[in-house]
Amino acid sequence: MNTLKKIVVSPVILMALIIITMTVSSCSSTKKVSAKKNLKKYGFEYLKLKMEENELSFHDLSAKLSLSYRNEKSTTNLRGQLRMREDSILWISFSPAMGIEAARLILTQDSIKFINRLNKTYFLGEYQMLDTLISSTIDYVIVQSMILANQLPYYKIDHFSVKADDNMYLLTMEKKRKVKRSIKKGKSPTNVIIEKVWLDPLTFRMRRVEMNEIGDDKKKLVVRYDDYRETEGKMFPYKINISIFADHDIEIDVNYNKVHFDQTLSFPFRIPSKYKYAF
Repeated sequence: MNTLKKIVVSPVILMALIIITMTVSSCSSTKKVSAKKNLKKYGFEYLKLKMEENELSFHDLSAKLSLSYRNEKSTTNLRGQLRMREDSILWISFSPAMGIEAARLILTQDSIKFINRLNKTYFLGEYQMLDTLISSTIDYVIVQSMILANQLPYYKIDHFSVKADDNMYLLTMEKKRKVKRSIKKGKSPTNVIIEKVWLDPLTFRMRRVEMNEIGDDKKKLVVRYDDYRETEGKMFPYKINISIFADHDIEIDVNYNKVHFDQTLSFPFRIPSKYKYAF
């Protein structure tokens, strides 16, 4: 229980959980997709366009998930529920194996809300706090894009290359970060990242992503998507593995099921009067 308390109270780990939950899948009406062996030669612009055409879009989404979190010292298993309204709100409830809710998180365009029911604390704040904690620029649009396995917005591609690798298209991009929130403040971040995307030759959906900042090769984010299935005309990976290589390495496996689109959803969040502010 002490390990679980440490995990759910940390905004850094919460963001890791969100970022690695990159997409969702459904158990009903699914069709497995097989790999294609002979790759046609396509240019970067064509592949980027096909990737954008196959990005996920919806109004509301709900799903259940199971998650295994591993660091250098311990392993923790959690279950959860995800609710999302595109471009508006993200709601996640986490529970241990016993099924009692341990934490609840809400992200909107301009705020973060978090309740830890295990130690009766809460947090209300803005994304600038996370910028300081993880030494990066995060906002709702970026988190949403990562969850849906869509391309990151507000990035200018300076250099790129394409080649075949492991029976997939490997797109390597050098990107300069231009976050709308920072631009509004008169700032112009110039952090340059290298993003490698392994693209499925049939679905043009991401199968693997690697990201690291130039000059900091010791820190890297690697995401692998397995068991893609077609559901309601959209492609989803049923299994996701994330590896975060940093000062302390983290690995997380996520499995989704019972996904529903465009049902009427609520996003309840109430802070009990006896809870204390955590940060």
